[in-house]
Amino acid sequence: MDFLVLPDHPASDALVRCLPASPSRHAFHHPSGRPWVVGHWSPDEVLTAEAGPRRIALLGTASATPDALTRLLHGPGHLDGIGERARHLPGSYFLLTAVDGDLRCQGDLATVRQLHHARIGGVTVAGNRPQDLAALARGAALAGLPLGAPGIGFVDEESLALRLLFPFPPLPLTLRPLWHSVPAVPPGHHLTLYANGRHALTRWWRPPEPEVPLERAAEAVRQALTDAVAARAARARRQAAAAGADGADAAAGANGTAGANGTSRADQMDRGKGHGTLSVGLSADTAATGLCFLAAREDVGLITTSWGDRTPGGGHGATASADGTTWTDRTAALLRAPERPHPREHEAPGPRARNGARTRNGTDNGTRRVKAKIKVKVGGQGRGKSRAEEPSGPPHGGATHLSLPYADAPTWYAPPPPPVRTGRTGHTDPAAPLAAFREAARLLHRSRLVAEHGSRLHLDGAGGDELFAHRTVALNSLARRDPQAAARRAWTAHHLCGWTAPETLRTLFGGRPYDRWLAGSARRLSAGAGPRNTGADWETVPGMPPWAHPDAVATVRRLLREAAAERPEPFGPLRSQHETVRAAIRAGETVRGIGALTAPYHVGYEAPFLDDAVIEAALALHLADRTRAGVHQPLLTRALRGIVPDGVLGRGPRPAPGAGPGTVPHTGPRAHRDAFSAHRDDPSALCDDSLLAERGLIHPGLLRHHLTSRRPHPHTPHALPPTLATEYWLRALAPSDATTPSPSAPGRHRR
Repeated sequence: MDFLVLPDHPASDALVRCLPASPSRHAFHHPSGRPWVVGHWSPDEVLTAEAGPRRIALLGTASATPDALTRLLHGPGHLDGIGERARHLPGSYFLLTAVDGDLRCQGDLATVRQLHHARIGGVTVAGNRPQDLAALARGAALAGLPLGAPGIGFVDEESLALRLLFPFPPLPLTLRPLWHSVPAVPPGHHLTLYANGRHALTRWWRPPEPEVPLERAAEAVRQALTDAVAARAARARRQAAAAGADGADAAAGANGTAGANGTSRADQMDRGKGHGTLSVGLSADTAATGLCFLAAREDVGLITTSWGDRTPGGGHGATASADGTTWTDRTAALLRAPERPHPREHEAPGPRARNGARTRNGTDNGTRRVKAKIKVKVGGQGRGKSRAEEPSGPPHGGATHLSLPYADAPTWYAPPPPPVRTGRTGHTDPAAPLAAFREAARLLHRSRLVAEHGSRLHLDGAGGDELFAHRTVALNSLARRDPQAAARRAWTAHHLCGWTAPETLRTLFGGRPYDRWLAGSARRLSAGAGPRNTGADWETVPGMPPWAHPDAVATVRRLLREAAAERPEPFGPLRSQHETVRAAIRAGETVRGIGALTAPYHVGYEAPFLDDAVIEAALALHLADRTRAGVHQPLLTRALRGIVPDGVLGRGPRPAPGAGPGTVPHTGPRAHRDAFSAHRDDPSALCDDSLLAERGLIHPGLLRHHLTSRRPHPHTPHALPPTLATEYWLRALAPSDATTPSPSAPGRHRR
């Protein structure tokens, strides 16, 4: 999906003429007839409504209906009134509204749906892809339209230096785009476009006060997650209905005659209506397990996927891998059962629990076959199946589980496939380097398989750990509200985690205002210094890789100081609230990139845990309950009670911290080392003609040394993915997208 939002201004017609010709482009219009929204999207991704001069569009995933949207337009208030009423619609989407020539454009909190804007041709234009705004700016300049900011539409090389930071830049700089003068709309803000071509940014969201007790917070999380998964199921049904209609039109005439496969138009329409297929990644992680059981309650087919045994040979890694595989097999068996207890019967009681249940009916057209050798488990047995033996859809009354053997899939650091130049997508996200670069080839492999089994929407548990895992900084926030309770929790952590007395005191009472913390991060930055988090930091203090050029390090320090001088606001006064939202935004960036990566397979990538309602419900938990020791994700575990069977709820092996979407639990240093060793030559070859080195951002000799060393630097496994992702992103750009040399570029052409 890609789109641009244009104001009701005469310049909009000229800007649309600057777009490249595309017969598949759609458009919505202002009452004046001028273009309002132009772009590419599928029918299942858009919902619209009109009421006189008022218009509303949801682009993304939502369970709302056109009638519900129309009722929103009839309520009181101008743009803000409509926006406030629309806040409670479940799903993940862009909210676009138009009233009397003024426009409101809004994404989501986690930036899965992120908006950008730029001043082009004398007016402000918004869009969901910064590269499209950059291309429009270049096209408008060639057409002789009024010029925007200097360098607009070309790569900002100072932003490239920020992409070397690991694990990621601090929040203000994370939002800095890689394109000159194409800023992102900050999370929690909306963009207003006026008919005179100007714009305004307004903050509409602040985190709730963390004062809701555990039981009530669990009810809110349960309802929000149920609604989030239901929104994905509704979209899957729309996908199936659209596919059924298209297939029927192609296979049979309007008189209902049989098509080539012997089915009539009516039969094909019936098969496409009311059903769809969701795929969900299954692992021992509580969030992933919860998504599987939530999806099993919906009226869609269900495919679950898990990675098979990972670690050959013996040792702890093999044991951990076997434990995880056993656990996912046990969970998959429960999901496959054709007759399960009524999903609502054992749900924990709560005033917000929905009454009634949906019945699931799987879909199985029996026409597609799987090319790769995979293990498919139906009815409790699993064995290798060849292409000729394997049906595509989930069986009626139970989920299909795909156990993906590790040996048949690409490993970490496998080089990405060549770019796809014939379409709008390639092997990377054109908007920015992939946060999930290390796993890109594996994610593509899985997307191809679930697509061949009929899934067009894949659900991932990204956001589960970010929202519900224990965070040390929560003790610091609790100390500001209830010092005695914080001291008791810290005393327990002091003994369980082996903290020293100074570390415990610093965690409880340390910390500085956000702008001073940001300035301090600049002073601590140096090449080869790894990230750190003291428990009183607002965010993880990032590090620069050992191969970073001194000029690049100096540039990043300066950008950090400049960001601090602007006195940026944290998301909330409490560090725990800010850090949780910051972690959700990082997960949103990852999901956004994976969605662009998997688009060539027509598989949408969705993260229900990152919906606004789920984030708000998680943030409302009382700090004393968030810091309970000895309980893994207490809020999420309580919310899923009655949905996930007690035998598997919160009892599986724990995934490694920072495992990331689509990855496998227990991915420690050995997994990094083994996977990287298998592909050592590929990134090493990049050093010979590195575009980052050409721009003076890295020392190619130092990078090669760290790539080929048999005893790599301890930070290399973590510092390498951002560097490689940025290098591959630059190589995927068209030559016309790159900026010309400028004095502001850090150390250009120096090695």
